[in-house]
Amino acid sequence: MYFQNRSLFIDEACLSSQLIERSYSGLFDNLEYQYAPPLFAVLVKFVTSIFGPTEYALRLIPLLASLLCLPLFYKLCRQFLKPEHCIFPLFLFAFGMPVLQYATEVKQYSTDMLLTIVLLLLSFRWEISSFNRSKVLLWSLIGSLVVWFSMPGVFILFGIGVYYLFEFYKNKKWKQSLYILLPICTWLISFGLYYFSIIRYDIGLENLEDYHARFFLPLIPLTWAEWQKVGSILITFFRTGIGSTVLAIGFGILTFIMGIWQLKKSRFSTILLFLLPLVACLFASGLKLYSLIPRLTLFYLPVLLLIVAIGSAFLIEHLKKMPYLIYIAIIIIMINQKGYSYFYNKFEIEELRPVLEYVQLHREPEDAAYLYFHATHAYVFYSTYHEKAETLAIPGIQIGAYEDRPETLKLPDNKRVWLIFSHIEPAEFERFTEVFSKKGNLKDQLIVKRGGALLLEKSGE
Repeated sequence: MYFQNRSLFIDEACLSSQLIERSYSGLFDNLEYQYAPPLFAVLVKFVTSIFGPTEYALRLIPLLASLLCLPLFYKLCRQFLKPEHCIFPLFLFAFGMPVLQYATEVKQYSTDMLLTIVLLLLSFRWEISSFNRSKVLLWSLIGSLVVWFSMPGVFILFGIGVYYLFEFYKNKKWKQSLYILLPICTWLISFGLYYFSIIRYDIGLENLEDYHARFFLPLIPLTWAEWQKVGSILITFFRTGIGSTVLAIGFGILTFIMGIWQLKKSRFSTILLFLLPLVACLFASGLKLYSLIPRLTLFYLPVLLLIVAIGSAFLIEHLKKMPYLIYIAIIIIMINQKGYSYFYNKFEIEELRPVLEYVQLHREPEDAAYLYFHATHAYVFYSTYHEKAETLAIPGIQIGAYEDRPETLKLPDNKRVWLIFSHIEPAEFERFTEVFSKKGNLKDQLIVKRGGALLLEKSGE
């Protein structure tokens, strides 16, 4: 999917333009239109400064993060599972569409997952018996940086802090428990700086609250509708990680519960480490401070898949008379992932770059060009910042209005006009095509994923 090199879609284009245009220090300020953690933004900008402002360079950090997730996730699974039981969660992680999409997209969700795995591995590796000054300094530094690298990393750090405190309490190491207080304090200070310098300006913005309203969890559900909303949001976690079929969701919920039960029997502190980040995330959503839109919950995917795998391994080993039923369910869920199909199919969201290349190849010097409003951000990137901007920019192109419809377009007076589209629904593009075809003005067209181009020629001239 990375080497298919699809066009940047609107969100990527908005973010990429700012990453390239701003200075490094400017990335520690509020970004317009799109959000990205400052340190993630710095890394992406650094790569583009070396390799140039291309799709490959912009997507390199998410790709490397997702690739690094695979062996580290396997290592995390081996903390709890036999090798044969690691296949299921690793397959879901490797071929799940949300992971694959954001592994090849200019967004921070791959690094969110990577940091979740790394932090959990460090927690298991640095047990309280080995705590010393160097561990305290390392945790202080790592946690303070994580805050600026991954916004949901704060939830993981919350779980880690409680996990260590509980371990010290359980082992009655009162004096040693002071070791973890310094890292926790530095994490809080770092988050406070991050919150008051960046996040608080975005909280409460009307357009953001409206967009994410259906992804905020009711803090105290009082009506049946609110309980339904809670259920649908929680099910989304399993739909994103396990699959959207009834079998996948049902199997995911069952094995998640069984996995928690198994962890409770062995080590309660591990349950705190795994579940408290989720609880904190849900609580923040109830306060309308964090959206539960699926891409913002991907940081929890490695934990979800691990718990599900622990539960499925338990069922396989204890349902001795019918283990094949669990195997059949697992195989069906794995087959339905579909991510492996992109070894031979092309993954597309929306395309603009091939449209601009087509228009440049076929346009005549006197032709005018009119850009569909929702293609503006992508066009700005490709005509201004992309390494091939000089060949993709169309001289004199007119930017359309938000309320444009086929019947109300105020086109340039030129005899031939190219209408250029991106980020448009197929039905809307078909309506443009149909209207101008009936008028007899349509002379050429190109159709791509959620975009295209129409060549209109005025009649009677």
